[in-house]
Amino acid sequence: ALGERLARRDLKDALARQEWLVRDAYHRVKNNLMVVESLLRLQSSEIQDPGDLARFQDAMGRVHSMLLIHDTLNRSADLASVSSKAYFEGLLASLLEACRRPGLKVRLESAIADLNLGPAQALGLGLITNELISNALKHAFPGRAEGLVSIGLSREGEDLVLSVADDGVGLAEGLEDRAGSSLGLLIVSAKTQELGGTMRVARPGGTRFEFRFPPRP
Repeated sequence: ALGERLARRDLKDALARQEWLVRDAYHRVKNNLMVVESLLRLQSSEIQDPGDLARFQDAMGRVHSMLLIHDTLNRSADLASVSSKAYFEGLLASLLEACRRPGLKVRLESAIADLNLGPAQALGLGLITNELISNALKHAFPGRAEGLVSIGLSREGEDLVLSVADDGVGLAEGLEDRAGSSLGLLIVSAKTQELGGTMRVARPGGTRFEFRFPPRP
């Protein structure tokens, strides 16, 4: 009996140390990404060309998406999963702030189910969302004072369904099939394939992307 108690204590200590090591790794990665983001921001302050500046800002948005994943994991009680609600709330808030445009008021509608996502799955969904929403905020509402962007994440049966839509000018016909012409769409396409998902694009007075992902193996 004493041997069993000692074995259980040793196992508990080993698990606690393993959890500490994992949390420390998440924390270190987050800090490294914060340094990268800060360096990009400092470098961007010296850029005069609008096109180059936009590319730096896009890179900062992608780094921030990854940073939020590790921050959410570090705070999570379950180190193997990410709360979709906590992650997407932080991501959407940062996107709205980063892509704010003078004279344009964008209303965001979100319906994010509180799901447990794997780290790789959450990162893929976050990068897809980052590209589509930042693109909408920058390009969907030329000459307008108001716009609407909506995002949804839910389970339908065993599938995970993500939708991102806006009521803007609409994506050019067939552009989603020419992902190589846009780094953002290339990232969206690559992450969709990586997660084993499918993408459908509709243009109902704007643009609506819908993604369906099968259960994780």
